[in-house]
Amino acid sequence: MKRAIVSMLLISLVALPSLAAEKRAQCVSLEHVRGAWQMQIKCDIGDGSITLADSHGTKTYRGDGVFASWSQEQLGTMYESLVPRETDTTELLQLG
Repeated sequence: MKRAIVSMLLISLVALPSLAAEKRAQCVSLEHVRGAWQMQIKCDIGDGSITLADSHGTKTYRGDGVFASWSQEQLGTMYESLVPRETDTTELLQLG
């Protein structure tokens, strides 16, 4: 019985990040707070936030909510996949 519970726990820990990484997650807000960037995220598995602190070239992530138990690698992958990208390639014409 204990092995079954441990197996289910391990499967869920592996499955949760992969579910969110399939673009079922959405960045609700991205704001600068106390020397870090905090991203509020809403996804199928729940809500949470990931905070990125970049000091001396070292990136450190902290997860809250559904992301609380994620590793630095998983948090980094999720954060980077949801950072808004500038896709507008419109050039303004300067007349006169």
